[in-house]
Amino acid sequence: MKNKKIKTNQLRVGFELETALDDEIDIGEYHEGHNITNHWRSEQDSSLCSDLYPVELISDPLTLGAFEERKQELLNYLLNEDVAFLEINKSMGLHCHFSIKGLNLYGLFSLPLAVSLRQAMFEAVKKKYGQRAFETFKSQYFRSYAKKINKRNFYRGRYNEFNFNSHYTTIEWRSLNILFINDVLPRDAGIEKQLDFIFEFVWLVYKVFFKEFLKFINRRIVYTATTRIKQWTKTIKLERVKKKVIITPVTLEKVKKIKVKKFRVII
Repeated sequence: MKNKKIKTNQLRVGFELETALDDEIDIGEYHEGHNITNHWRSEQDSSLCSDLYPVELISDPLTLGAFEERKQELLNYLLNEDVAFLEINKSMGLHCHFSIKGLNLYGLFSLPLAVSLRQAMFEAVKKKYGQRAFETFKSQYFRSYAKKINKRNFYRGRYNEFNFNSHYTTIEWRSLNILFINDVLPRDAGIEKQLDFIFEFVWLVYKVFFKEFLKFINRRIVYTATTRIKQWTKTIKLERVKKKVIITPVTLEKVKKIKVKKFRVII
């Protein structure tokens, strides 16, 4: 099988910003949304607590080259609606959805990868924003709707640190938050500086996620399969090998045709 290189334009991230605005905008129903621009929609979220106007702002999936354009699109809309300030408090989070065009991430995600992503994100926040901001970020990382993922709950429930489903091809990182924006920006920072900060943080998350994810799936691993394979996650045994082996994604249907033998897979 030929090695299929993953290109930058295949990597996408979409995000849900939970916030409150100092002026009212059109807001859609929860999980239905209202299109406020070509690439942004708004939704109600009853979990958000504020004396202002709570809203969930949801982006379409972004490629690397679209960050600045999408930020400006949202900024222009909010300014046109006379919004001058975003509130971020403890009831609010930032959920990021990751995808790679043409690849199902569900079968490639693992608990060691989740742990590695968490640690890499902690280190990245501390390095970029400082100890105080990191402590705030970490204090809000695990919450009631973003519980620490482990062996027991790995494939159970949507309110975990990471959420994924075999019917979808994306990974949702639910524990992210920007509560530490209040440690970095002055209280009177305007909407433009706040959006700059938010997109800068999403860009950092983008880099951390795909760096760790691609590092994991490019490891040299030989899969040993049996003829009684029922589920990808339960029946495939991973064996490390010293020699270099190029690895490619293999579907369950292909695996079922393989008798007891080693085969190479390449991503």
